[in-house]
Amino acid sequence: MKFAILFVTSVLVWMLLGFWLPYWAIMAVLFLVAVFVRANQITAFMAIGLGVGAVWLFFPLYLWLTTDSQLPMRMSEIFGLKNSSYLLGITGVIGFLLGGFSGLTGNLLGNIFHRR
Repeated sequence: MKFAILFVTSVLVWMLLGFWLPYWAIMAVLFLVAVFVRANQITAFMAIGLGVGAVWLFFPLYLWLTTDSQLPMRMSEIFGLKNSSYLLGITGVIGFLLGGFSGLTGNLLGNIFHRR
């Protein structure tokens, strides 16, 4: 249940605030979400990481497919990648790691202040 709450919250926070706030501010919001939702460390890391990674993977994919932009192909050429799909995968992995560590850090801070 907590996994679903953290996953859906992370996706909704990105979809609602992603246009107006920089990524580090949204990570701070997800950090606070993980502080207040009492989950274990693996759940916090995986749920928020998968939520952010999914948004960072599927939203650029959606924009790329609907606009037929040449930017991903040009960026992959700059980075020396043979296929521009690798760029989307790398973006998703970076989002997963950033979100996961944000959730884990928030959860660990919450554990410091939580009485047992």
